Amino acid sequence: MSRSPVPRVPAPIARLIESWPPESWRAHRAVVAVSGGADSTALLLAVSELHRWTGAAPAIVVAHVNHQLRGDDSLEDQRFVEELAVRLRVDLHVTRIDPRRWEAGSDGLEAAAREARLEFFRQVAADVGARYVLTAHTADDVAETLLFRLLRGTGVDGLATIPPVRLLAPDVTLVRPWLGLRRAEILEFLTECDQPFRHDASNDSAAHTRNRIRHELLPLMHDVMGRDVTESLVRLSEQARAMVDMRVAWEANLPESSTLEADSESASFTLERERMRCVARQAVADWLRSVARVRGWQLGDWDAADWRRWTAQCLEAEPRVWTYPGGLRVEAKGEVLEVSRVSV
Repeated sequence: MSRSPVPRVPAPIARLIESWPPESWRAHRAVVAVSGGADSTALLLAVSELHRWTGAAPAIVVAHVNHQLRGDDSLEDQRFVEELAVRLRVDLHVTRIDPRRWEAGSDGLEAAAREARLEFFRQVAADVGARYVLTAHTADDVAETLLFRLLRGTGVDGLATIPPVRLLAPDVTLVRPWLGLRRAEILEFLTECDQPFRHDASNDSAAHTRNRIRHELLPLMHDVMGRDVTESLVRLSEQARAMVDMRVAWEANLPESSTLEADSESASFTLERERMRCVARQAVADWLRSVARVRGWQLGDWDAADWRRWTAQCLEAEPRVWTYPGGLRVEAKGEVLEVSRVSV
């Protein structure tokens, strides 16, 4: 008697189970962020299918942000997600955001829109008691982000690109389970499911740098190398992420004495230069960046020469005082550096 063939687990679902294993979510609720595009539509379908492959399914709600940036198309996106949520019998939370309030943002429209989405997801999670927020970023997003940052001039932190998890709140974790999944696999999954999705025409515009990277630079790189380079870029990002994680662990154990609370803007602290000599110069610079972030110090005016001077002076023995942009003051007293920030 012939046996029935074992059904193939679709790649998106297999990756979802691997990156977000059932033992993590069985007792928790999750928010699935859905824009209506291919990636997020597929993620909602995959999460809805988990019961078939694992015998369990998380309690989920859908969150959709209408940025109102594309007129009627934005409204059609919202209607599409509303109809999908009804068909899958899941609760939906929608917000509309006035894009005019972003015009004054110093980091640009894209960054402002991203922060608005995260704030909404955080609020929905709090309202429904969700432990997780899921988004559908893919390996292609990682590759595009890495190239974008590389061309702008970035360091190791920038090469680490999109983290697989991050805290949105003390009890809410943002999970990106598909960072190892290719967009082509998602489109194949949607075709197999006969599931339509919304297309954002702004993603085709050559006016946006990221779109040119996706539609022009990456295909050119594939052609030059004779192969798809996306996986190589993803591996580089993963290696950079591992280096960043190691540095963070090192920073957490670096001895430091502070005269005030760690989050005080005026806090000063001392460093023993002998300890600093035991690590790479780049780690010394990265550690100062972390201290600056914790204390709210603005070091955005520092250029490459300032960072080189900082790391060199950390290792010198000459007693003297240095000042840097942003009001940073460093006094060398033998083998001890006293670092403080003065009002500017």
